[in-house]
Amino acid sequence: MRVAIVERDEKVLEELKKGLKRVDPNYELAGIAGNGQSAYEMITVMQPNLVIMDIGLPRMNGLNLLRKLRTEGREFRVIIITKDEDFQQAKQAIDLGVDGYLVQPFRPMELKKALSRIHEKIRNEYWMQASFTVENVLLSCRYGEIISNQKLNEMTIRRFGFTVDDPGYLFTVSMADEYEEQKENVRGFLEEICRRECGFSASVICSDRWKKVYLIIYRIHEARNWKEYFQKNVVTGLCRNFPGTIICVWIETKQLIKLEETMIQTESLMEWNLLQPRGVLICQQTVEKFEVVPVRYPVELEQRMREMIFDENKKGIAKQFQLVCEEMKREKYFPKEIKYSIIRFCMAAGLNYRNYGGEIDETKILSLMQQITCAISWKQIEKAIQGLERMISYEHKFEQYSTLIQKAMEIIRKEYDSGITLEEAASQLYVSEEYLSSQFKKETGYNFTETVRKYRIEKIKELLRTTKYKMNQIAGLVGYSDPKYMSKVFKEEEGILPTEYRRNSNGIS
Repeated sequence: MRVAIVERDEKVLEELKKGLKRVDPNYELAGIAGNGQSAYEMITVMQPNLVIMDIGLPRMNGLNLLRKLRTEGREFRVIIITKDEDFQQAKQAIDLGVDGYLVQPFRPMELKKALSRIHEKIRNEYWMQASFTVENVLLSCRYGEIISNQKLNEMTIRRFGFTVDDPGYLFTVSMADEYEEQKENVRGFLEEICRRECGFSASVICSDRWKKVYLIIYRIHEARNWKEYFQKNVVTGLCRNFPGTIICVWIETKQLIKLEETMIQTESLMEWNLLQPRGVLICQQTVEKFEVVPVRYPVELEQRMREMIFDENKKGIAKQFQLVCEEMKREKYFPKEIKYSIIRFCMAAGLNYRNYGGEIDETKILSLMQQITCAISWKQIEKAIQGLERMISYEHKFEQYSTLIQKAMEIIRKEYDSGITLEEAASQLYVSEEYLSSQFKKETGYNFTETVRKYRIEKIKELLRTTKYKMNQIAGLVGYSDPKYMSKVFKEEEGILPTEYRRNSNGIS
């Protein structure tokens, strides 16, 4: 540390010089002065880190000297030396930013303590300076952990050229589910943009919590249409370099300290990506131009899905999920209404599958629906739908039986409505009627004809619970030509007529 001593008393001067050597031999004596004027010249030229100064100096007293140096922006540590009667002046000196004072006569230990306090301040400031970066200031704004005040603004102006009360811009990039894979590449791309472009100063921050990369513009050096620049150069470049999901949002913040609010607004803008093609920069002005219309819920697709589940038609089920997404893309709907309609459709599909007799893990289905609620891309929605589609499975239904009986049960499932007989099934399976009949009874507990009949009854119950079909329509669907005969068979099996079953099951009446 370079130290300058400003002291008119030779005896005190010698004590200070000896004291410095005792405390730390590495102190470098940068200069000595005995009056205010020569002290000013010496400090200006030598630029010491620490000045030990007597207040009562000739030609320019210590207070005036310190005031002049501070006005010129000279930064150094100061210990003042005063007499008891100069205590009021010492208070004024403290207001000018001194770091400590010694009262004459002082002992060597008091000098050592004053120097130790300065060392502690320097260490604290070093760590503060190391953590006082643009990124940390902006992150503190992001999480609402900072309060604007004069001291903070003076520090940010001096070090970075802006205050947290200044306006700025927020450019956000989401890679959705590909965030972990692409975040460093996207960060590098944006940092290169910041290095090349001298019209603004910005910081790039990755948020693992929000799974997004933010470019925060905190200083504008050149008046331009920056939104247009980012659309033409940055968004286009990102889409060209990164083939996966790229969603970009542009928003202005009136004050950088309100970044937390601005980022919440960004989240609400993100879902409008569902209405736009890849490579379009989303902003509030763009969203306001959308001519959105109310969603028309696809009731007919829900009905068709019910039929596909009823028929155990896996391809048909996949097709209905595809069609509902296409229907939601057909018009400009509010993103939340799109997601609500798809969730309603999926929940109806899950309920129909459960009513049919399938097993649905409610925790998993709720998790999938939450994914749709939070989705900002069609890829995320379609991934959640695929998860539900995998849950609607028929492969496990007959796995407790032998291969022969599994195949027989599959024949019943496919051909129950055409009056499949034991003879026809045995012929398809290349076994005798007697062998199929005995094995069927042995493994299922019922004969073949009884099983076909029970399967029909289950299908009738499903249609009664979940549709508005009339009795003649239901009879036709399950293979009965006469609805009265169907009702008679149903009553024999269930003990009540189909119409009573419909009312009792709280189905559609």
